[in-house]
Amino acid sequence: QETLTLTVYPVGHPLCSTSDDIVISTSAVPNPGSDATLEVCSSGLPIDLFPLLGSAASNNGSWVNPSGASFLMPYDPQTMSLGDYIYTVDSNGCFAQAIVNITEIVTSINNIDTIGVSCFGINDGSFTLNGVNFDSYSLDGGASIFTGSPFTVNGLSSGVHNIIVSSVSGCSSIQDFIITEPTLLTANA
Repeated sequence: QETLTLTVYPVGHPLCSTSDDIVISTSAVPNPGSDATLEVCSSGLPIDLFPLLGSAASNNGSWVNPSGASFLMPYDPQTMSLGDYIYTVDSNGCFAQAIVNITEIVTSINNIDTIGVSCFGINDGSFTLNGVNFDSYSLDGGASIFTGSPFTVNGLSSGVHNIIVSSVSGCSSIQDFIITEPTLLTANA
């Protein structure tokens, strides 16, 4: 707060002046923090967006979602929209905003090419999988194996198999596929 004195003189009469004090108040500039980007899995857990704004962000602001509606933390990727979430801080009518842009990490299986077993009862079937944004897979409920895309697995038996591909961010995609088998040959005498 600062007090200034304003003195006015009528034109041509410098000795006839009047003065008055003026008090000027300034508000601190609101700090909403810094803009940020967050990549989430659609099946991910709820997350508080406020820490993404940085440690200098004022904690007395409010959030609106991409459609402009107010909401309270946390952001839930399973039920809430992707897009820009705006944090607004008000300091005596001076507004400032920071934006957290939320995008989705898509982990997917694009295709699985299978090769059936060569003979009835033999375990030499295989598949090749192509996908995006994963770094491991689990076949038929087994342990996770780290790999990239594409990859091939050999030595499979016939039947329905289940594969889950996963990323370090927790995103995953699941798909069943079938390894075929020729029919059992029988000889008639």
